Amino acid sequence: MSTVRIAPKHPMNPIPNIHPQKPGVLPADLKTAAHLKSAIKDQLKLVRFGQPLAPKDSPKLVASGNTFKWVAPNGNKLIRVQLSDKPPAGSADMQSQSALVDPKTNKFYELTSGGITGMKFFHGPLALPAGTQFKGKSFTDADIAKLEKAAAKPAKPSVKLPTAAQIKSAMGAYQFHHMLNYTGTKVKEPVVASIPLKGFPTGPDAYRYTAHVLSGNRVYIERSGGLVGKPTYSNVINLNAIPK
Repeated sequence: MSTVRIAPKHPMNPIPNIHPQKPGVLPADLKTAAHLKSAIKDQLKLVRFGQPLAPKDSPKLVASGNTFKWVAPNGNKLIRVQLSDKPPAGSADMQSQSALVDPKTNKFYELTSGGITGMKFFHGPLALPAGTQFKGKSFTDADIAKLEKAAAKPAKPSVKLPTAAQIKSAMGAYQFHHMLNYTGTKVKEPVVASIPLKGFPTGPDAYRYTAHVLSGNRVYIERSGGLVGKPTYSNVINLNAIPK
């Protein structure tokens, strides 16, 4: 009887990654970081938070060389994006709002800190807004630093902005035709840019006007100051359809 020998099985070698990520930050991710602040601020206008996260579920500051870095509970490195404006001099007790963005999961935590107590409160994680998704798969400390630097710079508007003179001319036409009305309700659309309008009467009781630019060459006006003091907001002005 002949003996049949079966060759021993060899473990299969893993298939190498033929498209590894090149070192450094992807250009698309730098562009995404530059739009984080405005996109997250617009999203948070529609969010009402409940109780803050427990410490075990919150991001933490960990030592990294001579500095400290934010990390998520799962250990992922986070991009800190300052959302609130820098408080004026002499107002150290004002609260500050930031977003801590995880580029690997495309989610972020909201952080409110400062105030009289100096305590930190975290909420989230929330999914990043549409159009602000990172494509990279791994991020070094140097990558995070570059993304934070990009997020700190004001994003260049992707549309051509109207001039203050064009907006004031449109306001005049709308007022002449009784088409400009102010209420206490703000327009709930993403703002591309805000343009202060000058050349109006000044004084302690005078109104101040700011035009908030929307997509489609449209604006609405924020009117503040005056005797009442509370801001009011106009209806949308379409700069492509100014009444004659």
